Amino acid sequence: MLTDKISSQDERYIQIRPGLINFYRDLPVYIIHPQKGGLVRFLARKEQYATKAISFLTQRGINVYVRLSDHKDRNSLLEEKLAEYLDGPIDEEKAVFIKELTFQLVNEFFVGQAAPQGGHHIDAKSLKKIAKIAEYYVGLLDLENAAEALEMIHNVIRKDLTTYAHSVNTMILILRYLEQERRKYRDKISFPNELLANKYEMEQKQREQDRKWALGAILHDVGKVGIPDELLKAARKLTDKEYEIMKMHVEFGWEMIRAVSSNYSRDDIIKGAILHHHERLDGTGYPRKLTEFSLAGQLIGLLDCYEALTTDKRPYRSAATPSEALEILTQDVKVGKFDAILLKKLVELVANDRIA
Repeated sequence: MLTDKISSQDERYIQIRPGLINFYRDLPVYIIHPQKGGLVRFLARKEQYATKAISFLTQRGINVYVRLSDHKDRNSLLEEKLAEYLDGPIDEEKAVFIKELTFQLVNEFFVGQAAPQGGHHIDAKSLKKIAKIAEYYVGLLDLENAAEALEMIHNVIRKDLTTYAHSVNTMILILRYLEQERRKYRDKISFPNELLANKYEMEQKQREQDRKWALGAILHDVGKVGIPDELLKAARKLTDKEYEIMKMHVEFGWEMIRAVSSNYSRDDIIKGAILHHHERLDGTGYPRKLTEFSLAGQLIGLLDCYEALTTDKRPYRSAATPSEALEILTQDVKVGKFDAILLKKLVELVANDRIA
């Protein structure tokens, strides 16, 4: 339900995902009027917005906004709800809310790092928030049905083709990969009572590694905030010159992390995920055409390619099915771009995935 167009131009507004509109139901919510343009109030008919109203906004691509001041007051609630939903158990309805909450928070992180004049930087406080989100997701590995929960969330998330969805999808893929590897060896290792303290210490170290993998994955493309929107959102194949600019996102991302966090910049997993994910073992990658580089760069690079192939529809090609993507990556292995053992493990993980 619409009201009259608002007259004040002094307020600042922030876009929210339509699926989260009921988190703001007690606050003024606005949309761009589909015919007249300009912000207008969008009112719930009863105590909350109906599913039909949310579907209307989503299907028509109508942007939803709230006042920036209101959103700041509500942001902590979004984070708390994400942590609560990820704590399990997880069903399909929760998976949808997890997607909406994650995308809202991650999109704000990426948008917030873009400098007004096209520069690039990263805010330490924002980096801590994105690290917290990664940590919430790592907690899924503790669930009894971790594999099923991760796959359920992945199936919901990968249907969204927004720019920041790629980073979230890549994080989910690395967590699914880690869970698969843990499952293979979990039942083969037993600890006598006198060594249980060692087991706890090992688990703590492993969890810290998991957090670094998740954070590295979600940050691997952070340097794209320094790339012009007209290139990131181009509905065509980039020219050679434009592609050279696009490739600069790797160095941009690494510079941003180095400037704000000495701990992260010294870590092999986070460094490799950001700096090496476009390197290839045959030396054809970028930015440094390396033939020897980090495991993180190799694995995140492989998952990055798989995720892009299966979800990224381009004007010159459609999104690939899992089997088609694996065949493309198999050819890449044959010419020496990727490691065959890493691909074999990816095949085990996703060969039966279905993309609706």
